[in-house]
Amino acid sequence: MVKGAIHDQVSLEKEGLDYDITDGSCKVNRKYCYSKCLAYCNGDCFQPPDSWTYEFLLGATAGRALTCASATRALTEAACLADDASKGRKITY
Repeated sequence: MVKGAIHDQVSLEKEGLDYDITDGSCKVNRKYCYSKCLAYCNGDCFQPPDSWTYEFLLGATAGRALTCASATRALTEAACLADDASKGRKITY
């Protein structure tokens, strides 16, 4: 195993994420996405569309903070959950 991969695994596990040692991928969860002010969508973190605009105009920190305070993240996630349900995909939290 590569030394960097071991470091990645340890740091990801500290974040509460599952690390797949066979392919080096991590499985994110809703709690992790929320901690980054992102929506949890289709098993991954998703940046709401207006967040890009906020970050461009205000900078990354202020833009992401505004996204966290707005209802956009919740609306984006609700749309993703509805799409998952309509396509018969398993909804995981």
